Amino acid sequence: MHRVSKSQLEAYGLCPRKWGWSYLDRLPREPNRWADLGIKVHSQLERYISKGVLPDPDTGEGRIAEAGLHLIPTPKTPDVMVESHLFLVNEHGYYHGFVDVLQPFKVTDHKTSSNPKRWGLNKAALEIDIQANIYAAMGMEYYDVDA
Repeated sequence: MHRVSKSQLEAYGLCPRKWGWSYLDRLPREPNRWADLGIKVHSQLERYISKGVLPDPDTGEGRIAEAGLHLIPTPKTPDVMVESHLFLVNEHGYYHGFVDVLQPFKVTDHKTSSNPKRWGLNKAALEIDIQANIYAAMGMEYYDVDA
């Protein structure tokens, strides 16, 4: 049984050859400034939730992170796990991932976008989204619930 991440599944679904270059041949990827920005915003949100450190309003990533504080748990909330490495094993495979925020009955994944209405996922899209379903299944298994 192979261990796969949601990124691998999405890459394979888009282009099996590109997946092979990245995950089998390990060819380096082109730098992406938007992905780098998302990583920086993510870091600010992670520090806020786990340590109570407010995002830096003097940076672009800090201002973006500040704008989303109302969507995430308050710092040091009991039963909230930040950057949890979870695994899921079922009849289809062995999945792994880092869940940004895991709390009872809720999985949060930080996303940044210049246009969330255009690029964000609505309820129908989330129901079939690979990442959303894997993370939901991981959370259900972790908390031993069936819905």
